[in-house]
Amino acid sequence: KILRTREEHRLETGYRKDDENAGINWFERNLVRIGVDTSGHAASSGPETQATNLKDLYEKMQEKLPTAAQLQVEADKRMQKIKETKKATDMARKERQRRQHRVAVEQQAAQKLVEQQRSEEDELKWLFQVTADYRKEASQYDRNLRLKEAA
Repeated sequence: KILRTREEHRLETGYRKDDENAGINWFERNLVRIGVDTSGHAASSGPETQATNLKDLYEKMQEKLPTAAQLQVEADKRMQKIKETKKATDMARKERQRRQHRVAVEQQAAQKLVEQQRSEEDELKWLFQVTADYRKEASQYDRNLRLKEAA
């Protein structure tokens, strides 16, 4: 079965043993099938210019060139696209800066709030410590006073 499949593939592709041209032809047929030009004229940009002398050649080449008006129109279109792109880029940059500034302000406000809460917590801890120290001192004073009265 495998040998039969291989032989069918060889016949389909046009590849035979010791026949490299058949493989090349199959490859070029597939290039044409997928739309790749395999002719030797792929690099030419159109019909050749026939001229008898250099002056005729120059004139015919000048006819193929776009006119100044056409060049100006193309340049204006290109310039308009460049300006639109620059304007869009500038607007996007400004919007990005606004968002970054807003986020920075929000982060700063959140940081301030956290610091304020931390400061309040530290102050409360200090107050509780001072209160505990006063209570301890007061109870010790009260105990000493009772010992003096009892003695």
